[in-house]
Formats: sequence, structure tokens, C-alpha cells
Amino acid sequence: MNSIYASNCICQLIWPDFTAHFRSHTTAASYQADIVEIMEYFQKDFLEIREEEVKEYFEILSHKVEQENLKPGTMAKKFRE
Repeated sequence: MNSIYASNCICQLIWPDFTAHFRSHTTAASYQADIVEIMEYFQKDFLEIREEEVKEYFEILSHKVEQENLKPGTMAKKFRE
């Protein structure tokens, strides 16, 4: 995990276990990019991000979709993953 905000728990325990079943490096990279993006936005570890922050992030991405700066499918992917 390539973020100064990622905890040892994320980097050494959760992430390796989570990605162990992926067949593609591209899949792991896609998930990692989305997780790093939200950690960088809130400047905290993924495990510290709470419901209100997720709602805020959802609103930000929704606004980007409305402004046509982000495709709806991209937003859906970020929340699905």
C-alpha cells in the first residue's frame, strides 16, 4: 500500500490477505488506487474513515459526475470495490 496514511495493520495484515485471491495484478492495483485515493483525501488511515466522511466523499464524487468530470460507471466502481 503506497500511502503515508496507511497503517501497519492495513499494509501488513489486511491488504495482503485481501489481495491474495486476485488473479490479476491489475485488479489489485485498481482496488489499491481507490483506497489510497480516499485515504489521501481525508489524510487518514482507511480504518479511521467513518460514515460521515464516506457520505461526504460520495457527495464529492456525485458532484464530479454531475459536472461530467467523472463517469457514473467510475463512481460506481469506486463504491462497489
